[in-house]
Amino acid sequence: MTDQATFAWVCDVYIEELLKHPDLQGLRRICLRTEDAHGLYSQYGFELTKSPDRWMEIEVKDIYRRAL
Repeated sequence: MTDQATFAWVCDVYIEELLKHPDLQGLRRICLRTEDAHGLYSQYGFELTKSPDRWMEIEVKDIYRRAL
C-alpha cells in the first residue's frame, strides 16, 4: 500500500523484489509488520520503529462469526 509520494506499507510480499520496484524508489518510509521475522527483514535494511506507540489497531477476532 502506498501513496506513491512519501510512504509505503509492506504486507505479504517478496521483499527483495518489492524494494527494487520503480514506484517505491525515493520514498521516505517503507513499513512492514512482523511478529517473528525481524532478523530476516533487517537483512534488507528494516529497523525497529523509533515510535512504535504510534501504531494502533482495532482487532475484532470474531467478526466473521458475527456476520453469519
